[in-house]
Amino acid sequence: MADSRTEYLAELLKNSGNFRSRVQAVKTLGQIATTTTHVKEKSAILKALMAAAVDKNESVRLMVATALGNIGDAKALPTLKKLAKDKISEVKKQANASISKIEKKSAAGDDTAALLGLDDEGMEAEDLPDTFYVGIGAWGDKKAKDFADLEPKKYIKKTLKKKLGKMSAVVVQPDGEGAESIKKKAKKKGLTAYTLTGSVSKLKLDEKKNQASAKLQMVVLTSDGNMAMMLSATGAASVESSGNMNASRRKDLVYSAMLSAMNGLTEDLWNHFKKEIKTSKGKKKKKKKKKGGKKKGK
Repeated sequence: MADSRTEYLAELLKNSGNFRSRVQAVKTLGQIATTTTHVKEKSAILKALMAAAVDKNESVRLMVATALGNIGDAKALPTLKKLAKDKISEVKKQANASISKIEKKSAAGDDTAALLGLDDEGMEAEDLPDTFYVGIGAWGDKKAKDFADLEPKKYIKKTLKKKLGKMSAVVVQPDGEGAESIKKKAKKKGLTAYTLTGSVSKLKLDEKKNQASAKLQMVVLTSDGNMAMMLSATGAASVESSGNMNASRRKDLVYSAMLSAMNGLTEDLWNHFKKEIKTSKGKKKKKKKKKGGKKKGK
């Protein structure tokens, strides 16, 4: 069961005259490719993305380099090596990061790494100073009782911790650290402390159609226990097969659907963190300018 958007997005990527539409098409195709277990669909997406590597717009080429790295297929290496010679430094940097990512994955054994939460969404490509001290709080999975054997909340927390560790602006709190210790460490290092709690609010598996879907909710708490924001994301996974559902396929589909939703949550969180950093820099510049003006007046 291929994602119905794939053909439309591939066509949009090929023919749209709006570079922003092409950038979004690349981004969405990349997300679909990291969650689908439909072989033909993934192959079609790879073909479309590699063709877009020669796009005249640098933002499109940059997103292609990122998406290919996240997908992690060695077939994309020749395309990425060409992008590593791009005239735009950001494109070259991302292409080299994606090449390294794929080579490491191949060396480790290309099995179900993406499905099991080992893909990192390209966040290591950012180079930002330590700004946040983030921990993982309580997560619930009462609405996923049918999948208790797969320990959904344990999988989510493990995946989330790995993704946080790849965010360059984030220092991950040790497991079980107390509230007072968190405050002291954050203050000492000049970091903003957050705790991420949440739940698996939906988890379904259609064995006849070989499809799984998940919905996750995340609450971001400040060091004082106040809610900074609430995030929600859905994910889905499917596989093309006429055979009966077995334990291995069930596990891959369920984990893949949760990973798809987790990718959405962490992307939103990451974008929020970057905005906070940008806002903080702006305030510092304004304050510095104001101080400089006063001195000059004297």
